[in-house]
Amino acid sequence: MRDDLHTTVALKSHWRKAVQVVERSEAADESEAALAIHRATCNEWESGVRTPWFTELTEQLERASKDLFRVDGLLAVVDDFERRAERPLEQSACEVARLIIYGDPVDKLHEAVRATVLSDCALQGIEHCALSVAGQFGEFQSTLLRREMTRLVADIDFSRDPAPKAKRKLDKEDMLGFGLSLNI
Repeated sequence: MRDDLHTTVALKSHWRKAVQVVERSEAADESEAALAIHRATCNEWESGVRTPWFTELTEQLERASKDLFRVDGLLAVVDDFERRAERPLEQSACEVARLIIYGDPVDKLHEAVRATVLSDCALQGIEHCALSVAGQFGEFQSTLLRREMTRLVADIDFSRDPAPKAKRKLDKEDMLGFGLSLNI
């Protein structure tokens, strides 16, 4: 796979970073590549779902799940929030919630909805990256990238948040080596 895909393909910065890490991933760096994809996906969630909207949805779903007519109450909440959804990812969350409600009962519905939407978002992000690469570098590079990223996504647990970024601490020599310019 080419090692300059991340610099020449037009992608959002978080997906560009994921492509960069996947390009140089080897067996030792696979966890780092999966983490980059997980972070990119969570960035999509944060920009695509308003926090107050999802918090209110969570509270309403929890309240409705304690009702005697559980399924009807949950569906009414989802219908109401689907009408109030302003963004495509919010609409997707409502569709996923409806599918989960019709399936087997789930203890924490909002967590299952978030994890499912994140998983779908990861696959859509990978497809977007692959299509952008195909447009510029051809189908072969696109296929390599899609295959590698899809393989990495299979191991990601979207029910958990990604690990925080490790902050690199500077040692004394690095700190003493900083050049300071003074203007008097």
